[in-house]
Amino acid sequence: MTTDHPHSFTLVIGLGLTGHSCIEFLKRQGQAFVAFDTRKNPPDAPKDVEFYTEFLPPAVWPKVTRVVVSPGVDLAIPELKEAQHRNIPVIGDIELFAQHAQAPIIAITGTNAKSTVTTLVNDLINAAGKKALIGGNVGIAALDLFKQPTPDYYVLELSSFQLETTYSLKAKVAALLNFSANHLDRHVTMDQYWKAKSRIFNGCEQAVTNADLADIIKPLVKQLMAFGLTIKNHTTGVYAQNNVIHYQNQPLLTQAELSNGLFGQHNLENVLAALTIITPLALPAEPLKNVLQNFVGLPYRCCLLGTWNGIRWFNDSKSTTIASVIAAVNGIKPHGKQLILIAGGVGKGQNFKDLTPIIEQSVDQVVVFGQDKAKIADATSVKPTYLVDNLSQAVHYARYLAKPGDQILFSPACASYDQFEGYLHRGRVFDELVKAEHAATN
Repeated sequence: MTTDHPHSFTLVIGLGLTGHSCIEFLKRQGQAFVAFDTRKNPPDAPKDVEFYTEFLPPAVWPKVTRVVVSPGVDLAIPELKEAQHRNIPVIGDIELFAQHAQAPIIAITGTNAKSTVTTLVNDLINAAGKKALIGGNVGIAALDLFKQPTPDYYVLELSSFQLETTYSLKAKVAALLNFSANHLDRHVTMDQYWKAKSRIFNGCEQAVTNADLADIIKPLVKQLMAFGLTIKNHTTGVYAQNNVIHYQNQPLLTQAELSNGLFGQHNLENVLAALTIITPLALPAEPLKNVLQNFVGLPYRCCLLGTWNGIRWFNDSKSTTIASVIAAVNGIKPHGKQLILIAGGVGKGQNFKDLTPIIEQSVDQVVVFGQDKAKIADATSVKPTYLVDNLSQAVHYARYLAKPGDQILFSPACASYDQFEGYLHRGRVFDELVKAEHAATN
């Protein structure tokens, strides 16, 4: 590794997808940089870039003017502690994006539903005749959006990891959809998690949140609009009344007219959130209706996989939190006889006792698997709970328990990295296992 560095440079930490987008952006800007990854052999390491792995030589530090860190890198690693000790600015790719964006930013975060709402907002804006580009924590890395012509709006889904290194977002609209325990394995406390999430409002023109959080957020922002299933808010013009969804204080469509991809009460709230977020943009109403009637939904977000032998199977592999399980159960419970829940994986420090009320109220049997299955079972034991080793066994056992008219919901409440590459991989495996299970029994 050569040490013939320029006089000063940016240090990029993390060589995943985000790190690569940062490197490409700095190249396009003609800025000097050096990269570093804590892993010995990071996959897809760049071939034409100087980088270090595992250990960063002390001689590098005097020339570092700033650090750009990927959201997957814990801010507690020694290299970032060293940067802080030297008073070197530590930012993320979203901060870099915000410093260079030439169009207004619509920024969306939340413990749950942020991908669905962000995608809906992007689709609604484009349908109304404006150009929007979507990225961040969904779609492509934010900095890669600069490869395309400047749109009317950038629509960004932002995670708490991205927000904790963002300082000058100044979004046109900033939305915090909901808030519940998540990522406590990294943030440690709910207070630290809240501080990260609420950074989305820094310098924003218009804040949006749900009614439950409105009183907490109101002192933090200049202007706040709230949404919710029980709000009849004629100030925002967005509300649901007698199963009719209103936008700009005019009926837009009924809940029954929403697409299957927006099934359930939790998705009705997502629709209200998206319509509230776009309200400051003053978009015409008519084109929006078509989007809501044809939205296909996101992969593995409470999708109806199919019905075999009278049993309905739902794939909610994108569920990585307790709150997402609660939303899924509430969304599908009224439509079947027995509800069997499959859950499991890596719990990320969540308190699974928060699952107990919804299990007691709306779930009939539970099958748990994976790294934290015992912790989940401790919370779900108010109903018959069965522990198995892996997803294959879970699918087989759930099928054994089910009878015609029942529903089986795969909503893990956990991260997937104990047994899978990610939630998409986990979702595909679930689809294959369910189809194989029914092929074997028919």
